[in-house]
Amino acid sequence: MKLPALFPLLLSTALAHAADPKESDYYTITTFDTPRETRLEVSSMELLPGGKLALGTRRGEIWTVSGADGAPAKVRFQRFAGGQHEIMGLAWKDGYIYITNRYEVARLKDEDGDGRADTFATVTDDWGVSGDYHEYTFGSRFDKTATSGL
Repeated sequence: MKLPALFPLLLSTALAHAADPKESDYYTITTFDTPRETRLEVSSMELLPGGKLALGTRRGEIWTVSGADGAPAKVRFQRFAGGQHEIMGLAWKDGYIYITNRYEVARLKDEDGDGRADTFATVTDDWGVSGDYHEYTFGSRFDKTATSGL
């Protein structure tokens, strides 16, 4: 049986790709279950005091995650807030989670300790919003001139 002329090229290409490194060769990949009541389309993250992680989502939710540095079975998600418009940045300062969403920078706080935001205050929304898909801001990093109690 005569092999097609292209066969040696295909075989050598397949063998070369079989030796290509995989992501797991360089990083530990841990899989864990996310909340069933949402799709975590994460658009921002912030480390919080006490080892928790805050996740902002494209769908306008903020979730806190505890146990993310341990075994997958110990990871716990709690919805901190919702009803925002594409969380594009999170920052922690003076007991508040500051969020940057499509139409404002706001600060949220859990006043009663139940893990959910009780206060929502606009810090600024001076840029306005229209139907322009790209009219928003990103990020939430405080610079050296930021004062307490923004």
